[in-house]
Amino acid sequence: MKYDLDYLSPQGGGTPFKYLSAFIGCLILEFLVWVLFYGVYTDTIGILSDVYLSELAGIGFIFSLIDDEMTVSHLLAGILAFFSCATPIYIWNTILQNNIHHDPQAWLSKPLNQIYAVLAAFLFILVFAVEVVNLYTLIAQSENTSPFYNTGTTSAFMGYLAQNKGLGIFVSFLMAIINAVIALITAKTAHQFKQAWKE
Repeated sequence: MKYDLDYLSPQGGGTPFKYLSAFIGCLILEFLVWVLFYGVYTDTIGILSDVYLSELAGIGFIFSLIDDEMTVSHLLAGILAFFSCATPIYIWNTILQNNIHHDPQAWLSKPLNQIYAVLAAFLFILVFAVEVVNLYTLIAQSENTSPFYNTGTTSAFMGYLAQNKGLGIFVSFLMAIINAVIALITAKTAHQFKQAWKE
């Protein structure tokens, strides 16, 4: 069975400038997604939050130029946010570049490709799970009433999601799915720009 993702292509073709503009727009959108996940991971991951990168011997001055209060937790959040955005883009780009979506059964007929597919699926599920868990953790923190833990002022919507756990899980899954869709659009737009530039 053959599948086609070409329905994402604009009708009537387009110029390289048109695809470049679309690709730049996708990059801006991906940056906003990165900022979103960076904020989520910063609030939910507290590993070594008291270790300041500016105090590291040798390379601490580099981080002090960025932010004197940057901690290991911030660095870890930035790395996780990068992988949350980059992993689905890389997987979608590989699928489009090798035309796997045209005939996946033929591609999977090779044993080595099956191993690649399993690894890609594992990485995709792992990133998806990290996103969902941290998004739901952020939502669940709004319900925490412990005197030893203060999340600050929370919005009514976050409080509602915290009280309705099923809806909170659904929203977490929805955000992770949106990230995967944005990654597909970004990879497809980059692929279209590359083809238009060659022509």
